[in-house]
Amino acid sequence: MNKFLVFIVLFSFFYNNVDAQNQRGKKIDPLCDSSSHETFIICEEMPKYNLENNELERILNDSLNQIPVHKDGLLVISLVVDCIGNTYDYFILRSPDTLISNKIIEALKPNLKWTPGRVRGNPVLCCYTFPFEIGNGVLKLKTTEKKTNHRIFNHKKQ
Repeated sequence: MNKFLVFIVLFSFFYNNVDAQNQRGKKIDPLCDSSSHETFIICEEMPKYNLENNELERILNDSLNQIPVHKDGLLVISLVVDCIGNTYDYFILRSPDTLISNKIIEALKPNLKWTPGRVRGNPVLCCYTFPFEIGNGVLKLKTTEKKTNHRIFNHKKQ
């Protein structure tokens, strides 16, 4: 019985001192809301970055001007924002050229400051995806906002 108690005490001590890590081995902030430290794709409040879209496009286009851009197409980059606003796990989901996508990631990392996503008011790990359209050597951020029709219909019976 005493050996069993010693085992439980030692196990709980070591178990509580283990730092949680994501699948790539990066330490996760213990302030995250999720007990299993899963990464949310959709949050009640999505992560936000500090720049306006046109300012972000200007910075990324300046970095693209340093390399020859011969291919047009869709560039989709995904990243993870942790509970304190740090980013990691940059993934290229779609790219017309590897050189272009690497240059964009290189420009994104130092220029964006993030506020974390929130679920039930608490900061959580959240995935954020940037869709870009490259045409004629110019990069444009594709907005995902849906256009709504604001017509008012009168449903009176006649």
